[in-house]
Amino acid sequence: MKNKLRRALLDRQVTLGSWIQIGHPASAEVLARAGFDWACVDLEHGAIDLATTADNFRGLAGFDCVPVARLPLNDPIWIHRTLDAGARGLIIPMVKSAAEAEAAVREAKYPPCGVRGYGYSRANLYGADWGRIRKVCARNLISGARVGALFASGVVLEPITLLLGRGFGTRLGQIRNEKRNKENN
Repeated sequence: MKNKLRRALLDRQVTLGSWIQIGHPASAEVLARAGFDWACVDLEHGAIDLATTADNFRGLAGFDCVPVARLPLNDPIWIHRTLDAGARGLIIPMVKSAAEAEAAVREAKYPPCGVRGYGYSRANLYGADWGRIRKVCARNLISGARVGALFASGVVLEPITLLLGRGFGTRLGQIRNEKRNKENN
């Protein structure tokens, strides 16, 4: 249950991920098969709900692709339920201060590191091993509270802003292939 995205961020490595805005698990599988390091279900924009988010996370489960969720707002219930659905990383919008960012991170972690409550869910194997899950989650969760483009555990450059703002347009496939070529050399 190691989180390769968290490890890469801690090691200051560049990762390649994608946004999921189509509410079908096949879209998540396509992205995972394409070799993305992470895929983020966008709950802030579009019409994807929590049940569809969980289905998309199931679509990622068989691949080496970390499930991330961009929440619709900075809200403890959304933080808890999205993590329960299987998110291994969060992008939390509308954070206006360091205190709000710290509170969001506390909501994402179980005691003693945070205040998240326990409940039976997909993310904790329906209560199969609470002690192990609590320890693993404390070490492997990524929570990013957005203050501009700065996150608590890393920097996310939003795809449309990054690609169009830099003139890349439809070059995503070329960027991915360049990344793979560097890794293979």
